[in-house]
Amino acid sequence: MFKEVYGTFIHIKVLKIVVDSMMRHGSSDNFFVYMLKVYKGKDRKLLTKMIQQFSEEKDHDLYGFKEEAGDTEDYFPFAFADIKIPL
Repeated sequence: MFKEVYGTFIHIKVLKIVVDSMMRHGSSDNFFVYMLKVYKGKDRKLLTKMIQQFSEEKDHDLYGFKEEAGDTEDYFPFAFADIKIPL
């Protein structure tokens, strides 16, 4: 039962990434979906590096975490879905 529920959960997250990508960047077939395993406590550092990599230099200040911006959502220059895997 857990296997089916977890599989459905992952499919929903992947669907979210595809829809977010199409809404932001148009219906191009030229995009990639990556799944990264990040060690505990290193996720914020990785996301910061990805913001620097995927945004234009003049737009670095537009993106970031909700705590820094005083907003209700994180805003990244890429589609992002966080998946917590219990161990």
